[in-house]
Amino acid sequence: MTALVPRRGMSTQGRALCCALAALVVCVAVQAALSGAAGASAIVDQPHVFNALSRGMDAGSAYKDTDNRTGQLAWGASYVMEAYLIMYEATGDTAYLDVLGELSDAVLANRDSERGWTDYRGLSLPGWSAAGHYSIGEVVLADDSGRPALHLRVSSTGHNEKTRVYVKPTNGAADLFDLRLVNQENRYDESFSGLSLDPDDERYVVDVLNASRLADPWGGVRLFVEDQHQGGESAGRTLAPGAYSFVPPPYHWPVHQGRITYPMIAFARIVYNDPVLRGVERYKARADSYIAATRATLAMLEDNWRENEAGEGWYIVERGASVWMDGIDEPHNHSLALGRSIIELAVITQEEKWLDRAEKMARTIHNDLELLSNGSYTWPYWWSKGHGHQGWSPQEDLSTNTPALRPRPTPEDVSHGAIEVEFAYLAHENGILFTETDMERLARTFTENILVQRAGGSHTLARYVDGSGEPAYYDDNVAGRYLVLAQWDPGIYDVVREMFGSRALRSSAGDLIGVARLNWARALLDAAGSRGEIGDQLSKAPRITIKTPDSGLYELARLSGVKPVDVSVWAASQRTITRVRVSIEEKAVYDATRPPAPGEILLDTFSLPDGMHTLMVEVEDDHGGHRAHSTQFMVANRWAHQTALDPPIQTMFGEVVRTRLHDQSGGWRHPGAGENDLFGDEGRMVYEGDGLGHLVWEGQQLERSPEIEEFSIHVYIRDVTPEEAVTVALSWDESHWTSLPYDVRVVATSGEWQHLELTGTVPAPTGGRYFRLSVADDVGANLQLGSVRIGGVWRE
Repeated sequence: MTALVPRRGMSTQGRALCCALAALVVCVAVQAALSGAAGASAIVDQPHVFNALSRGMDAGSAYKDTDNRTGQLAWGASYVMEAYLIMYEATGDTAYLDVLGELSDAVLANRDSERGWTDYRGLSLPGWSAAGHYSIGEVVLADDSGRPALHLRVSSTGHNEKTRVYVKPTNGAADLFDLRLVNQENRYDESFSGLSLDPDDERYVVDVLNASRLADPWGGVRLFVEDQHQGGESAGRTLAPGAYSFVPPPYHWPVHQGRITYPMIAFARIVYNDPVLRGVERYKARADSYIAATRATLAMLEDNWRENEAGEGWYIVERGASVWMDGIDEPHNHSLALGRSIIELAVITQEEKWLDRAEKMARTIHNDLELLSNGSYTWPYWWSKGHGHQGWSPQEDLSTNTPALRPRPTPEDVSHGAIEVEFAYLAHENGILFTETDMERLARTFTENILVQRAGGSHTLARYVDGSGEPAYYDDNVAGRYLVLAQWDPGIYDVVREMFGSRALRSSAGDLIGVARLNWARALLDAAGSRGEIGDQLSKAPRITIKTPDSGLYELARLSGVKPVDVSVWAASQRTITRVRVSIEEKAVYDATRPPAPGEILLDTFSLPDGMHTLMVEVEDDHGGHRAHSTQFMVANRWAHQTALDPPIQTMFGEVVRTRLHDQSGGWRHPGAGENDLFGDEGRMVYEGDGLGHLVWEGQQLERSPEIEEFSIHVYIRDVTPEEAVTVALSWDESHWTSLPYDVRVVATSGEWQHLELTGTVPAPTGGRYFRLSVADDVGANLQLGSVRIGGVWRE
């Protein structure tokens, strides 16, 4: 066995296709990406789109306190963790590694050994047990003296935990009982009457139930019944009445251990392969912790490993385990989920045991690939040489929970097939058995078999990898996981991007990993550059970490004033950065041949409108390596408040003034009800004092200084012009005032009255925080004021 050497590349045809796509880098508003724009596909392969999904699920924080009893870590948290791993590979931003590390630490803390939980054997092990869908269900019923009397077990292929048993006394017979077994999910509801605990009785419960259709070894329920009494203890006894639920005993599924450990051990591989990361203590410590945890989990499953003289290797379910398929081989996807972790451990340690095991697992699935006439592969769900595929009879005595099973030669389904494709990709990348030809055929499996069209022309997925089965059986986001095949057919990236862009994305584990893989595929194809060579260009591309504004994985960055843009860039080993370009909405704020120094890039957010903005960082190195990364941030510099000049109201706490005025002269009043009812505006003021009357507003008072930039005044006027009646001014200190011009717009006319809007902006360099509106004393009832709006910016 030789050391694993990464072997990468693509076909000539693939390189040509790649060249056409390599330059595609499009930046769009995240809102459009998340809403799935109608009539056109939104671009969803940008980091800020992933970040928005991440915020929607608080960077997976809900999984930090989750256990795996219902498989939530294996089929939820693992996808989220892997999504952050993929985003690091796509961008080089350590923010994604940090989130992955936080999630991984929390998931490790929820191992059975840390919680003190035990499996079906009573063992507390360093893994994550599950007690749900595929487990058996069992219950022990007590007799009327409270002693264990009857053990019942059901072993359908799923939903055994939803089984219920009801016990009640038989009418007119004190020592007999009726029993009903129900599982609506598995479609059975059977009742048995006049049962006895006496083995000599013709209605002995064990004999009656074992003779029922539920106990048929070839059936779908596989009921098992065992008398718990010793000797003659059952004499005169009957079952205690009541309703009871079947309980699924915990079991450590190898597929669960593989899915959960993979993002962790892949994190360790990334750290060990990068001298920069390896030199950071928190990354190195976590990497070592994840290596140790993966070793412990694999050791826990060591007794389940099998291999043969043909050089094939696989995992089995030990006989007597608390799952329906005990005693037989695991399906391909169950073994190979663990196989990915084994490959990563082999790469890191170069230990002969794991190198050998990775190769044998690869050979097992590789030998099951069948070449179809269209140049694609198909393969079965169960290993063709195993018992799940071939079936077994009671005479073979293979399984405790399932005495017999008819052959199951079904093709692999598209959802679980993604696990085998991900394994094949990882094996190929590390020089294990899978060739370029194999990967090209797997790519055709996606394009020729899996990818199908709905009646309206949009793309969806078949149910099975050979193209059979009803379309859209699985969520279309499963397509994202097949993007590992994009380098052998970049058209896969095109169509998956269209599928994601035409649907409403959700902050779900499936959509998160799909969008992550879209980012990865775009970066992979873009990294090829004009040479059209994919190879290992992405792994050697420059790394980018956007520190300020941050990635927005937990919450969107909100900026105001003048802020530094803090970008960390470094090149792969033996490479040098030759260009760094930082832009906002494609307008460069930095463009140089070296990375920016801390504090060198200052962003004047006053030059940007309030709202969402996209910052893009593009980096090149002296080997032609290229990487782009983006984040979004919110500018929040501007404020505004509008005052409707409503009259005060009386409350139980006294008079409440609603005009929000800072100061006013005497002589102002609110018109009474019905008095010159102008244009439906009930909130007005009239000046009837002597001399110049004024009203003063202050910009919003918060920690920062509010600078007024614009204003709008609604007035109702007759017989005079606004220029004769109204003046406005601005001041910083209420002592020195600067008059401001305004524009006049006629809003409406009613008889002799006009409704006007006076608007203006504050010309530079004039500024102020106090806004004064003055009215001439000879205007009187010919002018009434309506609402006033002032707005501006916050200054530090």
